[in-house]
Amino acid sequence: MVWTATSPSSLVLWLGAGISVDSPTNGPRGTDLTHRALDGFMMPSTAATIRDLYDTLQVPNADMRPRLETVLDAVFEVYGARGLRSALNDLEGPPSNAHHEFLNTLGRAGASLITANFDTCIERSSGSPAEVVHFHGELAPHGDIAGLGARLGVIENGFPAPLVARLDHELSRADVEWLVVIGYSGSDFFDATPYLVERLSGPGAPRVLWYEYSTEAFDWDADADIPGRDLLARLRGSGVQVTAVKGPLRDLFARMSGLWGLPLPHPGTALARRDWTGDFEPSEPERRAASAALFARMGYRAGVIDAYSEQRALSPVEWDRLADAYWGAGRYRKARAAWEAAFSGGTLEDRARRAERRGAIKWVRGDLLAAERTLWRAIRRWASPETAVSDRAKAALLETYGRVVQHMERMPDARWFVRRGRARQVGARLAEVRASMSGSEGVALRARLANVARALEHAPDEGLAQHRDAFSESEALSSWLNYEHSWLRERATSPAHAGSRPDRADYAVQASRERAIGATGDLARVYMIPGATAHYRVGEFWRALKPVEFTGWHKARMIVGYAIQRYRHLLKRG
Repeated sequence: MVWTATSPSSLVLWLGAGISVDSPTNGPRGTDLTHRALDGFMMPSTAATIRDLYDTLQVPNADMRPRLETVLDAVFEVYGARGLRSALNDLEGPPSNAHHEFLNTLGRAGASLITANFDTCIERSSGSPAEVVHFHGELAPHGDIAGLGARLGVIENGFPAPLVARLDHELSRADVEWLVVIGYSGSDFFDATPYLVERLSGPGAPRVLWYEYSTEAFDWDADADIPGRDLLARLRGSGVQVTAVKGPLRDLFARMSGLWGLPLPHPGTALARRDWTGDFEPSEPERRAASAALFARMGYRAGVIDAYSEQRALSPVEWDRLADAYWGAGRYRKARAAWEAAFSGGTLEDRARRAERRGAIKWVRGDLLAAERTLWRAIRRWASPETAVSDRAKAALLETYGRVVQHMERMPDARWFVRRGRARQVGARLAEVRASMSGSEGVALRARLANVARALEHAPDEGLAQHRDAFSESEALSSWLNYEHSWLRERATSPAHAGSRPDRADYAVQASRERAIGATGDLARVYMIPGATAHYRVGEFWRALKPVEFTGWHKARMIVGYAIQRYRHLLKRG
């Protein structure tokens, strides 16, 4: 059946970069912007390094990585607003094309126009501009470029409440029949995707027409197969009524033009696409700093250590990142020294962070009882409601204490020393801090705090898969692998997964991924997942354990644990 609609006012059009690709606009797509940011603002080897890394890691949607918003976060950190504006300079005032002109006509005839695009080509295509909602902001000469939804730090907490109210208003108009998606990749995992899935799967929501570009003629009677669109798959999985079509965009607009007698602009003369040129030439130190900032966001331990090894002077933020990289690499003495440099001040904030990191180092090295005592003293001093320390510092103390308790409960020699009363107090205080931070904590901290809260309650983390996906989407590779590790442990131990226990290939993939990012310390933990010992001989286990700076007692503890599990496995084999 040929698609039809009552009137322009029955449409809400959800628009992406695809409408700005045609001449004379010649706008870049998201992948173009990503490559531009990598090549234009970072070290020459950065793009190839990341591409090789993703090939090794076999990350979901690797062909769409790295994520533009993650890369631009690093650009903004090092270069500020001038770097972000330079990276996006061809989106500020490009000429409109025929698509923009027709969309403006639809808007003036009553359709709602909602776009992910930063450019204002629709509004500038006519002397009588339609109203357009830019849900990621718009790029204007004197606009708030720092607030553009071009960076992960801006979008990771979802749409702000005023924007949600505006979108709800457009989608709930009484005469709306269709949400028409045009030129949109559907890759806004953190804000648009969850909003649309929830809103369109509710009662009274409009139907969805999903348009995908093709040079072939429209087949209106067939529901087009459009792979690789996460939002489209999630909408259908949520029971949303979706019709997918493919064909030339001008043909879709010709259908609308014929329905309502609207003029269809002529495409005009094609203009050659011009190569992007930045507004300034970054220096080599700036490029190195930007690459390091990106690697740190990704949790690429080896890349961070290499990038900062050539810098003589580091800022507190850079010391913190270097410490985190040393932590993942199992070089805990260097990690502690770097954290002491990162939080060397005398402020309450620095003192609280120093105390938390000292306790964390004791924990990760296996000195669990000392870690518990250190962190408990710090919590009593710095994590009370009246202490003038940030919620983030308090959350760090409470989270690390929870991790220590979680670890102690797994260790036969330490579980008897868990202080249940203290753990309950920490759980209660953690709930208060989470409530205070709600909506501003960011994807990584939100996931970690939710996970440790469930652990303190001795309850499974129902959001484990969701958190794992969020870390994958945000490119926090080390955090993603930590949650992959947790998922392996759950599959290995939970009765619910009795039919899908991990095999050697599962453990090998996890180990190779940890090795690829330079996480030697995390690699050693793979061999201690229940069930892993059945697949690894003594030599393999020892080679993973030996370079990591655990205490002697903790290494002995791990060797005994391995030996017991290995002996039980051999007994079962007969």
